[in-house]
Amino acid sequence: MDNTTNQPETVGQQEPLIDILYKDDYRVKSYIAQMLAGAVQSVKKQSTSNTGSFFDAKGGAAIVKGEYRRSRGESSMTETETDIHDHAVMVLLQELALEPTDELPDDATGTIVHLRGELSLRDYSSFDDLVSVVGSNPTQFGATKKEVHDVKTAFKGIAKLVPLGLEAELTTPRSGIARGILKEEYMLTAYRDLVAMYSTHLPGLWDVIGILDRPRSTASPLHGAKLRSSMDIIASAARQLYDSGDNAYTIAPFLIYRELSR
Repeated sequence: MDNTTNQPETVGQQEPLIDILYKDDYRVKSYIAQMLAGAVQSVKKQSTSNTGSFFDAKGGAAIVKGEYRRSRGESSMTETETDIHDHAVMVLLQELALEPTDELPDDATGTIVHLRGELSLRDYSSFDDLVSVVGSNPTQFGATKKEVHDVKTAFKGIAKLVPLGLEAELTTPRSGIARGILKEEYMLTAYRDLVAMYSTHLPGLWDVIGILDRPRSTASPLHGAKLRSSMDIIASAARQLYDSGDNAYTIAPFLIYRELSR
């Protein structure tokens, strides 16, 4: 009989597959290392088995009559190494144990959250190219030359103060909006491919895990040197051209995915 120590678990309700859109590898490994005193680098599974065989013999033995029985035991160990592709993500989700929510908390400063809502992506770094295309024939796109010129001038000024990259905007059904900047190198699907398929608004509901902060007032500081205060005021004014003024939360995503149906 083969007695294996690692018996397969009873198949119950299957966990849904997830489609990962964005994964900040550095933060994922950093948080796992802090929680588990080390990051997951490899996964190995071991199994052992014992096999017993029995032999019977009749007569013919000089030293014993009748029958005799001899047993032989063998043991073996099998070791397999599993591909850890995205295993760190599953470990992190398990250790964080955050229930997804569609409601932004009232008090969130440096808080890890698991939000679920509708996701929009906008690449402001390519805005110059888009404006140039529209500006070549504005009437075709329902705009005037002056409108295109004004928008282009405004964004050129903003880009000198506020680095405009790939923005993620999560709209929660009940409580508002959270926005964050994504790093291109952590995108698992190229932004241009997403825009070609879906435009800026992605279909379905998306899970965003990240560090959430409450909106901060852009009022001018009451203290400090005039030069420093003036710089803060100018930077805030430039940012307001980019910001929609809807009091959105700020989030630093390190994992964005959606659950798949099957």
